[in-house]
Amino acid sequence: YYPMALIGQLVWGDLEFGKKGEGIGRNSYFSRLVTQQITKVVNITPLLNHNLVGVSGALWGLAMSSVDNTLRFENDPDRLASAVPEILVRPIIDDRIALGDRVALNIVDALICQYQGEDRTMLHFSVELNQLWFSTDAVALDVLSAQEIDRQRKASKAPEAKTNLELYQNAALLEIGVSDARNIDVTRLP
Repeated sequence: YYPMALIGQLVWGDLEFGKKGEGIGRNSYFSRLVTQQITKVVNITPLLNHNLVGVSGALWGLAMSSVDNTLRFENDPDRLASAVPEILVRPIIDDRIALGDRVALNIVDALICQYQGEDRTMLHFSVELNQLWFSTDAVALDVLSAQEIDRQRKASKAPEAKTNLELYQNAALLEIGVSDARNIDVTRLP
């Protein structure tokens, strides 16, 4: 499980939902699917903006879909920037295998880039890129995704949004991947 002193608003489906007592709601429990059944993950994410972390990318998608009780940090960019990388490096098996260790490949579906609207389909805030991006480095993909979203937002003259890069910097500090775009090697294939 992932502990955090902050008590969350438990919802149906959370392991501790409906329970009473001290300390209830302070943990986010990993799904049995990722702890007991899946040995490798191919992480596929859309090129889609996220208002708090810049992109609904590989890091955010894997972390938030692998644990419960996420409402306690979902609406706070600082908590989210800490929780996502910590969830990915937290040992889930035998105190040695972390969730992030199970990722074999990250893929960004950049066929369409939606630079505004988060999880709501807003085609008027979208552009065709017709690309697929592949990497074993989820941090690098997310940083490049956030940059592309910002680039498309500016090109369309959509309202600016400040991308919070703290999540990616924290992930780099935990050695999940590279957050400095100058150190990311990109190879484009025809």
